[in-house]
Amino acid sequence: MPWRSTAAKASVRATTADLPGHRTPPRTRADEAIGKGKVELLRQGELGFGLVRRPIEEEALQTATVSDEPLGVVVHRCHQLTSRTTVDWADLSGQNLLWFPDSRAQGYAATILAHLGQQGWTPQAVRTRHTSHAQFVHNLRRSPVVALRSKNAVAGMPELAWLSFATNPPREQLALATTAVGTWAALLEAAAELAS
Repeated sequence: MPWRSTAAKASVRATTADLPGHRTPPRTRADEAIGKGKVELLRQGELGFGLVRRPIEEEALQTATVSDEPLGVVVHRCHQLTSRTTVDWADLSGQNLLWFPDSRAQGYAATILAHLGQQGWTPQAVRTRHTSHAQFVHNLRRSPVVALRSKNAVAGMPELAWLSFATNPPREQLALATTAVGTWAALLEAAAELAS
């Protein structure tokens, strides 16, 4: 599976590049493991590291932030909001949100939806299980919905428009996670110290 965010991939490689005892940067491979499944693989030690969205409520995991970016509104080029480059929260009144099942990232989903509500936007969530780029674009094109993504996540996608929030954008924090005890945790802690 290709990395969805080149910024996240670069951050992961930078965070792990100087791990003690490694002469070359570690080989990274992205495999699809979502939500609770990924957490379970990490907890069992079947997955050395995993990229997760914060906040994550899992005491058995240790995390280090590798990316912290503001989210913007993503729309298909045929959407009425594409005449703008920024949006106010009031501009989103009546807009439905293309969203994912909360089980994929419960803490993140709850935090983002609470933030939207605090800004006065309580959209109806149109939930989709599809994770492919083609399905994402299709859903944005066929329905009057908006999505939330970081600017890097949709860079190079001419069929989509990314609109920044004029004030108080929600944020996406990606973190590298591993088990809280053991060799991987020590390596993650050492890498985080080197990165800071």
